[in-house]
Amino acid sequence: LALLLILTSKEELRKVSKGDQIMEKVVNKLENLSSGYLLSDAELEAFDEYEKKTLKEEGIEEGKREVAIKMHNKGLDIKTIIECTGLSQEEIENIISSIN
Repeated sequence: LALLLILTSKEELRKVSKGDQIMEKVVNKLENLSSGYLLSDAELEAFDEYEKKTLKEEGIEEGKREVAIKMHNKGLDIKTIIECTGLSQEEIENIISSIN
């Protein structure tokens, strides 16, 4: 989300937001803002909700990674880690290889 505030071109903004309707609306409004328009209260609220959702999802994923590392360090097998975290085998193998 903070990335949107440091991108310098409309093309970069479009690339980052592609496929996410809320973010595409935010980018449209940011472009309008640069032309002198202000975001409405509803648009600001939608932006805040998106930010909260994104941060929550990122926190959950980071928590899963931390749990996977702890489980690995305790000697649990990958199958058990998959069952407990919901991460894929590839994700777990990447996590394990990054700590070794």
